[in-house]
Amino acid sequence: MSFIPGLIAAGAFAQADTYVVRGAELTCSEGTLPSSLNLPQSHGVYIKDKPVMNVTDCVAEKNIGLFGFCKKTDDVCQPELCGIWSDGKEDLLIDEQPALLDSATLICALGGIISIAKDGGQE
Repeated sequence: MSFIPGLIAAGAFAQADTYVVRGAELTCSEGTLPSSLNLPQSHGVYIKDKPVMNVTDCVAEKNIGLFGFCKKTDDVCQPELCGIWSDGKEDLLIDEQPALLDSATLICALGGIISIAKDGGQE
C-alpha cells in the first residue's frame, strides 16, 4: 500500500470531532425540518463566547426543539428521547458530564435518530 492511501485508510485525514455549543443545528432521520440545540442556563464553559453542551443536554423542548412533522407518526414532531447523547468527550467534563461532540447521536422512541448537522461554532 502506498503512503497516502495508507494514511487515508488509517483515518489520518478524517475530520476531528468538534465540541458542540448552544445553537447547534440538529436533524432527525424521521423529521421534516432541522432544529436547534438550546441551553437555557450555561454550564459556565465557553468556546468563542458560546456555552459548551454536555451529553445530558437532551431534554425535549428544553434543549431540543421540534423537527417539523414526524414521518413515523404523520403528525407534528413530539420527540420521545431515549437516554443521553451517545458520544461525549469522557476526559473533558462539563458540570461533571462528558462534553458533547458533533459525532453524537440521540435516539427517539418513535424511530428517529437525531444527529448534529452543525456544531454551532460556525461564524
